Amino acid sequence: MFWNINTIGKRLFLSFSILAVNVIIISALSYHFISRTKNIYELTKRIEDERIQIERLLKLDLDFLRFEIINQEFYKTNQSTILVKRDSLYTIILHEAILLNNIMFDYNLGVRKNFDTINQTLKAYNATFFKIKEKITYRGFKDYGIEGRMRKFAHELEEHSNEVSMIEILTLRRHEKDYFLRKEKPYKTKFNTLADSLIRKLNSEHSFVVHLLRSYKENFNQLAELDEDIGLVPTQGLLGDLNKRTNDLSAQLTSLVDLSDERADGIIRQSLLTYIGIGVSAIVISFILTYVTALRLTRPIKRLSNSIGKFMVTQGLNEEELKDASVTNEIHNLSSAYIKLTRKLKTQFDEIQRKSQLLEKRNAELQKLNEELDRFIYSSAHDLKSPLASMAGLVHLAKREMNVPEHDHYFLRMQTSIEKMEGFIRDITDYAKNKRQHIKTEKINLQSIVSDIFQSFQFIPQADLIIKNIQIGSGEFYTDKTRLEIILKNLISNAIRYADFEKEKPFISIETTQDKNFAVIKIEDNGIGIADEHIYKIFDMFYRASDYAKGSGIGLFLVRESVKMLRGTIAVESELCKGTTFILTLPSLNSVNVNQIPESQPIKFLTAS
Repeated sequence: MFWNINTIGKRLFLSFSILAVNVIIISALSYHFISRTKNIYELTKRIEDERIQIERLLKLDLDFLRFEIINQEFYKTNQSTILVKRDSLYTIILHEAILLNNIMFDYNLGVRKNFDTINQTLKAYNATFFKIKEKITYRGFKDYGIEGRMRKFAHELEEHSNEVSMIEILTLRRHEKDYFLRKEKPYKTKFNTLADSLIRKLNSEHSFVVHLLRSYKENFNQLAELDEDIGLVPTQGLLGDLNKRTNDLSAQLTSLVDLSDERADGIIRQSLLTYIGIGVSAIVISFILTYVTALRLTRPIKRLSNSIGKFMVTQGLNEEELKDASVTNEIHNLSSAYIKLTRKLKTQFDEIQRKSQLLEKRNAELQKLNEELDRFIYSSAHDLKSPLASMAGLVHLAKREMNVPEHDHYFLRMQTSIEKMEGFIRDITDYAKNKRQHIKTEKINLQSIVSDIFQSFQFIPQADLIIKNIQIGSGEFYTDKTRLEIILKNLISNAIRYADFEKEKPFISIETTQDKNFAVIKIEDNGIGIADEHIYKIFDMFYRASDYAKGSGIGLFLVRESVKMLRGTIAVESELCKGTTFILTLPSLNSVNVNQIPESQPIKFLTAS
């Protein structure tokens, strides 16, 4: 019997079979629905395309009326590329209209009547356009058509200014131009009145001039009549008819698209309701059958799940709860494996907890040791300053009292060693300050800081030979003054110590720009430079990039750490024997907590290796 099947595989097979049948039914319905929807939307798209093509036709007609009527080449050859495109497009529109009419009959969208109305309006529009085109062609422009003949008689009349006053001729021309420019009939009346007056003045001895005047007048009136037929303004004459039919077409096209979309949506909704009804029925049937089948499958799994839940909330595991003779073989095997797993997990959890406690203890010890080491370094460096200062004073006194020039080089070496040791102690102290002290934000006076730093380095040998170009920008900037001084001291000190005095003009250039968001400090020199193989290591602790290095090797490391603390970046570019450039970028910390700014890679190398 089916209900005596106690294997998960057979029960799952039954469930998936029911699901597969439902999927096939729903897929078939989906395909039919999607196919019908696609066809309907393709039809509405073709209707929309037909609307766009008609709008393109209207634009081509507008282009013809705007450009070709003043194109002399059109009147000379009676040919126009715009008209060729227009006629071709009109043929395509009519052909597509026939196809759409047949398709709409098949889909029964109920818009054939609207489409027939649009076709009739389009044909009437086309007939009106060609009437306008014929009258425009007959009218002419400049040297062609009636306008050309009128201009010809006017020019010949001007050549007989000895028989007719040039003022009167020019007045006629002015009335002519005013009429065609302003399209106002009073100017036409003025023209005819003046022309008749001139004709009456002239006697039979000036018959040729009278002929010219009458021909000029006749062509003017014929030209004016054509313009009135075409339309002096877009709302009159044939242009008015064309404009009205254009508006009718636009309104009918919009109505057609809206109506076709509405009808298409109605058909789609009807199909969708049918699809949903059948689909829901199939799902309900499959759900009932699947539920009955799955109920027997999930009952033992729930018991296992409850046991897992108790174990997870530290209630322990009751292995007796998982022992049930009625469960399937798979569930029995799963329960046994779970029991073994929980025993092993408990052992591992205990071990992890023990090691976590040990790790926390060692981390606390290490943190305490690091703090003590920082205090020791800071205290030792501070305590060494006084003996070194005393030693420097004793060396200076011994040199003065002995006053033996032959021993000066010994004193110089002693003094150099003391200065080197003082520099190392100063770097160690700065490093300890950078690690221990919190960020203290204050308004920065870069001009004062840079000046003080150069003042403190004035006694470095040959420092006075270096040209100093300092350009400090305006604007408020806020950061930690102590750390900024550490950065600038190390960079300027290196620029002085590694200057190339063999060059004609050794220099150090400092340029700054700052605003409420950032400060950019550029320090450039033309010193000995840094070789490519060293440049990527200069910010490492105790690394010396030059064979002539005199420092401790901790300065640029301290610069990197200080820049990192201030959430800034420093870029370096250098070329051996040419010089080095450092570009320091720091955010302003006036209204921003430094801990809110994410840390980023503080170093950028601009020199390609």
